[in-house]
Amino acid sequence: MGRKQLISFALFVLLGACQASVALGDPAFTVSGVVHDGSGGRIPHAHVTVRLAGTQAAAADVQAESGDLGEFSVEVKAAGSYVVAVVADGFGAETVTAEVSAARPVVSLDVAITGERG
Repeated sequence: MGRKQLISFALFVLLGACQASVALGDPAFTVSGVVHDGSGGRIPHAHVTVRLAGTQAAAADVQAESGDLGEFSVEVKAAGSYVVAVVADGFGAETVTAEVSAARPVVSLDVAITGERG
């Protein structure tokens, strides 16, 4: 094998390894949804906390705030079951569970918050 062929082969192997690295990178999963009241009215600026179920590590929580139309979306790094806690001024709190996996990397929730905060 000549020098040019050896360099070409080395570049081919190196590029292939880089592409495999990108393809096998950390998967991303998404938990999204809409926050609304009991009558279906959307609730803007609700505080959303997403935590891996069974953990107490608040440092790993993902925080978000619902937008003007009550929508939220957060990215989580690992597949699993997540506890989604939603609190809005003037309303109570609601907790729901979201399960993300390789087969279902995006989960969309419908979170209804009812009652006045006491």
